[in-house]
Amino acid sequence: MTPADVLVRVIERLDMTAEGAHVFTADEVQAWPSGAFHALADSDFLIPSAPASSVGCDGCEEACIMPVEVVRTDPGKPARAFIICDKPGDYGRIPVSIECLGRWRTDMSRWASFLAAQLQADQTPREAIPGALWELGKIATGAGDCNGYFAYGTALTDVAQVSAIAAVIRNSTAPLILAPSTPPARLPLPGAVVLSLRRVLCLREARVLVDRQAVETALARYLKTDSVQGNVFRRNGDYWTISYGEGPPFRLKDAKGLRYIAHLLSCPREEIHAGDLVALFKQPYSVAARHLGMTTRQAGEEGLSVSDMGNAGEIADDTMREQYGKRLRQLGEEREEASMRGDAERLEKIDKETESIDAALSQAFGLGGRPRKGSDPNEKARKAVLAAITRALESIRRNDNDLWRHLQNSLERGTFLCYRPEQPTQWSTLL
Repeated sequence: MTPADVLVRVIERLDMTAEGAHVFTADEVQAWPSGAFHALADSDFLIPSAPASSVGCDGCEEACIMPVEVVRTDPGKPARAFIICDKPGDYGRIPVSIECLGRWRTDMSRWASFLAAQLQADQTPREAIPGALWELGKIATGAGDCNGYFAYGTALTDVAQVSAIAAVIRNSTAPLILAPSTPPARLPLPGAVVLSLRRVLCLREARVLVDRQAVETALARYLKTDSVQGNVFRRNGDYWTISYGEGPPFRLKDAKGLRYIAHLLSCPREEIHAGDLVALFKQPYSVAARHLGMTTRQAGEEGLSVSDMGNAGEIADDTMREQYGKRLRQLGEEREEASMRGDAERLEKIDKETESIDAALSQAFGLGGRPRKGSDPNEKARKAVLAAITRALESIRRNDNDLWRHLQNSLERGTFLCYRPEQPTQWSTLL
């Protein structure tokens, strides 16, 4: 057995939940190679525990487990321990070495503190889920910032435990989970990098250390957007990873417009009321993520539909529309004349007035030329969603013109919104 083997054994015990699983006896420790115990103790992984109250009796061949009697002697002198063998012919006191009663335990808070210190986290660790998860804090790496966690117990195979951990890390930036073992593929932790402690801990010069390079390499592989393939619109913490077709992946800072687009992409050809989107994303993020891909009918069943509130009447009438139309025709004629003369200053003034009238008409009249209603909550929702999506599309255009063009042609934007691509397009979406 090597010191590295001892470290692995200690790590394996972290996932055990049976009583006494985290306690190491003197017999176990004595079997370890020289230096392994001191390395673990110096790193605060092993701390003294209450001495054993029973041991195996050497008084006969049966080696019964017997209670230990400890006799306190004069101050300054070591205590004496013995067991009383009551087998026929062997009755009497059997001396026991005090050293044989020694026990040590491993403490999860010390593991969390050690990992946070080694990774230079920005806070004192806190227990996020009792008996399952410690939050280490934000960790700066060469690949970018991440939120560190220490998970343990039941080898991450318990569905309820994994679900609870996933709920805690859902809003984390590139969550990094250090655990005794990695979860099986059937129980993934979405958006998280899970590293086994066996992979990142090592013994060097009689000290336990975190292999920082192993952590950096794993995070770099995860955060490297070049590894993303296909049509992806996924949020992780404060950033979205986006890719389309053969274009290179890119990342964007989280924004409401990106959330709206992701929701529309997740339920293609489903018309969704703008108010439903606003109501959905007013919920805590964990609730909004749960409703990803929800149809308008399902949203209504969840109480997320827009109420039919009153309004203050029409913003504009036919007379106003006629006056605006007449002025636009005049401006068109003036623009043609100014263009023939090469009057750049006049052209600029005409364009500004035209834009101003277009904006006023857009605010006053909706689809089909129908006058909008003043103080209409549905109209407010439509405008808010449209503005957010427009800003998001502009950010996308600066990174991927093909995706921008695809979304421009496929996103129907009005009181009801819909992602309706000409050809079926599959997306990997995650809020």
